[in-house]
Amino acid sequence: MQSTDAEYLILLKNFFKDLPKGLEESAKMDGASDFKVLIRIVLPISKPILAAISLFYAVDRWNEWYNAMLFINDTKKYPLQLVLRNAIMNMSTVLKSTAAVEKANQMGNAYSESVKNAIIIVAAVPIIMVYPFVQKYFASGIMIGSIKE
Repeated sequence: MQSTDAEYLILLKNFFKDLPKGLEESAKMDGASDFKVLIRIVLPISKPILAAISLFYAVDRWNEWYNAMLFINDTKKYPLQLVLRNAIMNMSTVLKSTAAVEKANQMGNAYSESVKNAIIIVAAVPIIMVYPFVQKYFASGIMIGSIKE
């Protein structure tokens, strides 16, 4: 399922709506301008939601293959996901057309599943490698103790 920008906007709106007004008010009482409140208070508190949306967006773009299939004619310019999809499609077509004997058919199914699993790993590893760098922003309770209301 592909997320839309509107969904990201709704997530951001709900996050910012739930920020305590007392944080902004206390900074204003200390003489901070609107820009300073944004830079020093709101953005540091917003790191978890910004990291989450960045990760969602990265995974969404990483898994996108359909637009490339529609608009790119040169196979040398295909993104990885479309290359992997084409490999699966070609492999299953070849296995269906060449399997004449029952034993070869069984071996073909085992080979087919192994190749599909390998392709899934190849497609998932880059995002899995990005996740630890974003994970530190998913800490819960980031605002505990910041304000009492």
